[in-house]
Amino acid sequence: MPPKNNRRKWAFRLLSILLGPLIFFGVIELVLLVFGFGYQTDFLITDSKDKNKWHDNKDFSNRFFPSQMTRTSQPILIPKQKPDKSYRIVIFGGSAAMGDPDPAFGPLRILEVMLKDAYQEKNFEFINTAVTAINSHVVREIASDLEKTDSDVWIIYMGNNEVYGPFGAGTVFGSVAPPLWMSRSGLFFQSTRIGQLAYNLFEGKEKSKKAWGGLEMFLDSLISSDDPALQRVYKNYASNLGDIIDSGKRAGANVLVSSVAVNLKDCPPFRSNSAKKLFLEEKFINARDEDSLRFRADSKINSLAAEVAMSKGVQFIDAEKMFSKNDFPGDELFVDHVHFTFKGSYFLARLFADQVVSTLKLEGSRKDWLSEEDCAKRLGLTPIHRIQILREMQQWFSKAPFRDQPNYQERDSKIVSEIARLNSIQSPQSLDEEEKNFESLLIDNSNDWQLRKEFAVHLAARKKYNESSIQYQRMAEIMPHRPEMWYRLGSSCQRRGNLYEAQKAFEKAIKIKPNFYQAHFQLALCFAEQKLWSESDEYFKSVVKYKPDFQMGWIRWGQMLDLSGESSEAIKKYESVFEIVPNSLSANKALAAHYFKAKEYKKSEKYFRATVKITPQDAESNLGLALSLIKQRKADEGVSVLRYVLEIDPNNSPAKRYLKQLGLSN
Repeated sequence: MPPKNNRRKWAFRLLSILLGPLIFFGVIELVLLVFGFGYQTDFLITDSKDKNKWHDNKDFSNRFFPSQMTRTSQPILIPKQKPDKSYRIVIFGGSAAMGDPDPAFGPLRILEVMLKDAYQEKNFEFINTAVTAINSHVVREIASDLEKTDSDVWIIYMGNNEVYGPFGAGTVFGSVAPPLWMSRSGLFFQSTRIGQLAYNLFEGKEKSKKAWGGLEMFLDSLISSDDPALQRVYKNYASNLGDIIDSGKRAGANVLVSSVAVNLKDCPPFRSNSAKKLFLEEKFINARDEDSLRFRADSKINSLAAEVAMSKGVQFIDAEKMFSKNDFPGDELFVDHVHFTFKGSYFLARLFADQVVSTLKLEGSRKDWLSEEDCAKRLGLTPIHRIQILREMQQWFSKAPFRDQPNYQERDSKIVSEIARLNSIQSPQSLDEEEKNFESLLIDNSNDWQLRKEFAVHLAARKKYNESSIQYQRMAEIMPHRPEMWYRLGSSCQRRGNLYEAQKAFEKAIKIKPNFYQAHFQLALCFAEQKLWSESDEYFKSVVKYKPDFQMGWIRWGQMLDLSGESSEAIKKYESVFEIVPNSLSANKALAAHYFKAKEYKKSEKYFRATVKITPQDAESNLGLALSLIKQRKADEGVSVLRYVLEIDPNNSPAKRYLKQLGLSN
């Protein structure tokens, strides 16, 4: 037996070996913290101005998404100490739970006005933690942090993003369907400053180049129903959901798990070989499960939600079943494949409301639930907002994979018709009444930033820009920690020509979010408008630094340089766009205009020809081509193009004027 001293010596050596690296990394972690490197990873962080409040952390999703794809929840600012005799209700999930395409009219907002109206003597607080493009891996981290909130009800509505969200089988955000232990270990490591440093050094540079591109980003990531990776997705979903429920219990909340309803009737399978056949045969449920681009929760996800909820002893809301009770749900309830119309949001909110009342055993006087129409009025939903949403969806549908669906043209026609109908029912009198409704609502809801946002949109649509700016100013004061609030204010000030106030607002947005390229862009434009060329140039440099693939950033930078007399530098900026989009319409137009102004007509002809090849019906580009030809004494061809311009646009006065100058009739 070795002497006692030797045993102590070896024990000390072993301890040193074990503790040495920990101490070393601990010191590095401390140094990084002291020097302010990295970011907080909690979902809710302490407000810098009021230590008794939490607000959402703009950096939370950095662990899950590349820098230009980071996602945020709706703005949150809540007291750490829940007010006495109040109920705190939280919703978790992706964009459908959040309320896209406009969360101001989503399920949680409708639930809010319904409960507050029905139980006016009670106090309710609503927290929307849902975030676009996230899945159970992210929700698990949010839920873990929300344990500290002393909540009463947690509503879990998730499942649409399991395949294409972070760590999914078809994700573009990072590792594809890694083992659960690996993804969780990686997330823990990135919660440290050392981990964030390592990510920046080894992975961040490449990933930061990626930009959000909507569903088109996933078009090459087809996942069939028999793909082995899909089984890992299901397993991970069940495990994550179980952990989320456990977090809810630790928070003292009543947990409600909902199945996910999707558009079955009017959304054919995405990129499935049998898409058209299944759609025409009205095999709607099969259609969802046959998606090769799995952008909506399938039947397996919903069955797992029910199983996990039952095993954990929490309430299960079968939204899928209720939405299909009378007929297969379609476009009357969904704007696309998973996001709700106002009618759909109202239906889901009713399901939640009934369950919340039952779960909390709410007592006291109870009014009937508000009607769908009354909820719309309480939330300020006007034809202006409905038209805005429809136009957004029209743009959405014009891109793959929706553009490739067999009912694309039919859906587009319906949107055009509905926009026309909504425009027809508006009158000066109805617009005035809607404005009065907003003013009335804000008397009792002065801190409702969403209501103010919708009021600002309504006022701007009526060209009441000063009044609109007042609402945006108030929004920024209510949620000062969110950069987009200041950005909206800046844009509103810029629109009415108040460049000084616009600059201040954009600078505040950048202070909160340094890589906010849109704010850098608008600041560059503000300085350019004042002919402050060097200041404008600096902000344009920041724009393309943070968003290298932003075409308009390069174009407007070039235009600024043109105006400041730096012609050769302007050309370089225009040509840079071709590295992003080889045959960019914007770059061709900019170069054509540049060379025409410089009287280099042969070169302007080249770029005008490229432009009209892309957009043959563009009257302006054809006019530029005609004049470039005429200036080179190619009169016959130039006149021919001028007459073509008049075929496109019979009232085009410049074309008429040039023909007259040439002594020719129209």
